[in-house]
Amino acid sequence: MKIKQIKINSYKVLQNLEISFTDREGNILDTVIIAGVNGTGKTTLLELIQNSLTTHFRFDNNDDAIDFVDKDATKLIYISVFDHPKELVSSKIKDFLDYL
Repeated sequence: MKIKQIKINSYKVLQNLEISFTDREGNILDTVIIAGVNGTGKTTLLELIQNSLTTHFRFDNNDDAIDFVDKDATKLIYISVFDHPKELVSSKIKDFLDYL
């Protein structure tokens, strides 16, 4: 699986951001380097990508999107990302543990 494009409306320090991982002809790059000075969102971007692949997000609007390519098919996955208050996260974890 390769990421073709990421669109982020608002997530932590990342605001109104569109990143294409394609060359000028539209071919998806095999290697991508994410570089920048401290505090510009490199780690936040990588965490967002990791979380979108490993956890569940609410699919409630089309503001943020990660476009994945799996083999020959293109799949556009819209995700809504936001920072949860710690109390909400704690209660959701408790609900999940109670469910188990």
